[in-house]
Amino acid sequence: MRIRASTSNGSTRGSPISGLGKQSKGRTSLFSVRSGNAVLRMHNVLKALEAKEEESGLKLEDVDEIVLGILQSKHPLQGSNSLENVELGHTRYMLVLDPYSRVRVSYDVGSVFLLLVEFLSIPVILAWDIPLDGWLRWASLFGLLFWTVDIVLSFMTGFYARGELEMNPKRVARRYLRSWFIPDIAVVLIDACSVILAYTNPDSSSSGAALFRLSKFSRFLRLARLFRMVKVSEGLTRIAERNAASSLEVALEMMNPFWVILLVNHMMACAWYAVGKYSVSDTGATWLDDKLGGGSGKTYGGSSLLYQYTTAMHWAMTQMTPGSMQVFQQNTNERVYSFFCLLLGMVVFSSIISSLSAKLNQQQMKAKEKQQRLIDLRRFLRTKAVNARTAVAVIKHAEESMSLSRAKPRILKDVSGASLLSTSMRKRLHYELCAPHLRHPLFRWWSAFDLTGIQALCQDACEFVAHAPSDNLFFPRETAVGAYVHIKGILKYTDQQERASPVFSSSSPADEVAEGTLFCEMALWLHWVHVGELTAVSGSELILIRTEGLGKVLQIQRVVRHVVYEYGKAFHACLSDPKASMFDDPTNDISSPLTTFDALLPMLPIECRTLFGVIALTKARKDKGQFAKTADDLLLIEEIQQGKMNLMINQHGETWRMVSLVVISLHREERKVLVELGELSEDGALNAEPKLPGKKQRDQESASACLARITAGTLCTIRNGFVITKTTSHESSQFSKRSSFPTRYLRTINHAELVSPSPELGLQDARMPSHINIRTGISTMSVRTSRSDSSTRSGSRNLASGSADQGAFASDAFVMADGEGGFFLYSWMDLDELEHFKTPVGKEFLQRSFKGGSSNADMFERAVQRHTAASENPNEVPVCVVCVGADEQEDQPEVHIGPSGSSSSDEGGVCR
Repeated sequence: MRIRASTSNGSTRGSPISGLGKQSKGRTSLFSVRSGNAVLRMHNVLKALEAKEEESGLKLEDVDEIVLGILQSKHPLQGSNSLENVELGHTRYMLVLDPYSRVRVSYDVGSVFLLLVEFLSIPVILAWDIPLDGWLRWASLFGLLFWTVDIVLSFMTGFYARGELEMNPKRVARRYLRSWFIPDIAVVLIDACSVILAYTNPDSSSSGAALFRLSKFSRFLRLARLFRMVKVSEGLTRIAERNAASSLEVALEMMNPFWVILLVNHMMACAWYAVGKYSVSDTGATWLDDKLGGGSGKTYGGSSLLYQYTTAMHWAMTQMTPGSMQVFQQNTNERVYSFFCLLLGMVVFSSIISSLSAKLNQQQMKAKEKQQRLIDLRRFLRTKAVNARTAVAVIKHAEESMSLSRAKPRILKDVSGASLLSTSMRKRLHYELCAPHLRHPLFRWWSAFDLTGIQALCQDACEFVAHAPSDNLFFPRETAVGAYVHIKGILKYTDQQERASPVFSSSSPADEVAEGTLFCEMALWLHWVHVGELTAVSGSELILIRTEGLGKVLQIQRVVRHVVYEYGKAFHACLSDPKASMFDDPTNDISSPLTTFDALLPMLPIECRTLFGVIALTKARKDKGQFAKTADDLLLIEEIQQGKMNLMINQHGETWRMVSLVVISLHREERKVLVELGELSEDGALNAEPKLPGKKQRDQESASACLARITAGTLCTIRNGFVITKTTSHESSQFSKRSSFPTRYLRTINHAELVSPSPELGLQDARMPSHINIRTGISTMSVRTSRSDSSTRSGSRNLASGSADQGAFASDAFVMADGEGGFFLYSWMDLDELEHFKTPVGKEFLQRSFKGGSSNADMFERAVQRHTAASENPNEVPVCVVCVGADEQEDQPEVHIGPSGSSSSDEGGVCR
């Protein structure tokens, strides 16, 4: 078997599979030419980790101790340091609420609305002496219950002290008793007396009325609870800044002073009416005695409550603004009150004017600063005698950049208030911003296994970067400094690497990078030079994971260092594999088809896969609320430790079971593919499991090594008769009832074609005698891809009842030995025939076709001899083309490998 590769002049040459992973002296690999990275050298950081591993590497016994610690709930994953269980540095208490939890904030929002209602209603009730009847009585009862519950919740709500959340119940209760408990309990007790009096003595005496009036006055004490609105408003402001548009934020900010003016005027209006009604007049008259206009003879005191309130509100507004009305002060008390209202109005009005002026001046200063920058740029261009056309282009670009800078996302270093934070608080904030975006399976495992380490990674290796529209993140031939995580925005990547084959263009169309993508990962493990250009189409925010910072963090934790080192070593080995050039999607800055996490997982040592699997299993059970290990879990852990099962945490935080397979799709020109029909028993009976030739990857086996194992097995006799033309990957999944996890099948499909098909069959003596004519049975099916389910079932029945001849005859199936004592049956068929033979009816037909017999012993012996000769002399094996006569020559079909069948074997149904 050969792998087809293209040289610089576009010719095709063959290289034996035994040469995979090797390069001739003085010649770079095809991948190196295509990527622009002449030598894929391991990064110095990875070399430093290699030196550390040689000094103190992780042993399998150490992993067993870690697994035992997890099972005994001694590992941090099960304790208070788990990323999913606790907030940084905080101890959880069952009966204490986070002050910003959903329950507490919801109650605080309700208290804001209730305070607003009381703020508006209490002054009116006190001024107009409205009796507590009807709905007001029920509202008072509801308020009493609400504030009583609020006292209980205040004993259960944590608080922040010096930036740290305090959740200790004793300290929370002590703080509340020293602060708001006495005012709260006093207001609640007076409200309780008011409600009791209202329900027991509706027609109270004067003393009762005085107490009742005192209880209403006590409600003003609740206005001190408005300090709670400050805390709630901060949370609402954060929500608005995250979800609302910037123009809406500006509008709300400008409206805040007007709402304050309305509330203050409401209080002044109610007080103005109370002064006129209840105060003692030294002139014998009040403003309520003034007559209304129009000659009706009616006074303000005799008008309706609504008219009295609107008149008082109008008067209060004239004290705040330079307005006037026909209501005047009639006694000394009213004039003194009016005097204080004018002073208050002067302060409020002047403050509003000054705030508006400050905002206008701020905008003018920003505009002046922009103009000054443009003036400096024009002066520089003029002094340097830059060409006029170039100078105009530079100025226009600068003007556009300043206008687009508003679309650039803000990051932590752009916030001036961040400099006020202490180092520990800044680290904590940086982690909270970084951690949700580190979704790569390696980082998912790291965060579940070592929370302290992932915090150090966020602080020492992760850096937020923001770009305005049209900014370039990197260009071709620039040395990469690390990997990137795309948080938000639109990024366009253009692959501009030079191609070794003329069939590729010099550059590919721009592709959009999806949000949440980790790209340029190869820069973490090897010296990487960018091969494309990345441009921000809109304001974009990213996380840069610096390679040097990653190496610094990995010097601390021995277990994590070992796992990351082995992962990086496998990444480097796969990227250096010449097989990478055979993929349709070439390796570039954004992706590499051979280096996805699920593709690298089988290549890792057993101790690394054990850590990945046990942590994934424990996390999955904990997410379901199951903390104790069951017998099934212990059985799964045993299979993980033995390397029989690979579990991982995917980028969405879900646990997957991974199965990696390598498949060969060998084509003939008449739309036929080579199919493994199944394994033969000693008497020649067939155990029918039709599939494409393929194997499951073994422990620490790469896809190339698995391909070599396949060709050294049953295909050893004909491996020099075909070439690999391209490689693709295909993923499918199905739910596994035994492990209770979704099983993810990753198939590396090697598309191959015959070399110089010859009518001289090298396997004439390998034909297996059949009891039923396979060709006749197939011809009765009339197989078509577009058939419905009913026609497919009908075709299967025709296949099963195909014509049978008397006695056995030579068929289109051939016997191959695998060199390990096994014998397999192969045949050529098209994909539609393969799909039908995979059905239960098709398998039954194959098993009836090959029932076995005593004449197969010589055939098995010849198959062993052919395999032995091919293994001993790989370069002298004749070109053996397994073909069956087909008159029509058609184009080679494209192979589509669908989801696996219902077989429970990983090497059976999953390769189909």
